[in-house]
Amino acid sequence: MAGHTLVHILSESIYALCNMRKLIVIFPFLLLLAIFVLELGVACLQAYIFITLVSMYLHDSLHFVEH
Repeated sequence: MAGHTLVHILSESIYALCNMRKLIVIFPFLLLLAIFVLELGVACLQAYIFITLVSMYLHDSLHFVEH
């Protein structure tokens, strides 16, 4: 949630800077791009962990062995 909020705040400030000056926009845009890539990586990692855990739980529930 914090990452989405940060991306939203930075994109709004980049939009405001774009109306004022064109040269100042480069650094905030690169920062926004880096945070977006980080958020995408976190989303992929969360999806991978979710799929791994679901497959492990399904495997354990379908192949129940009493010890």
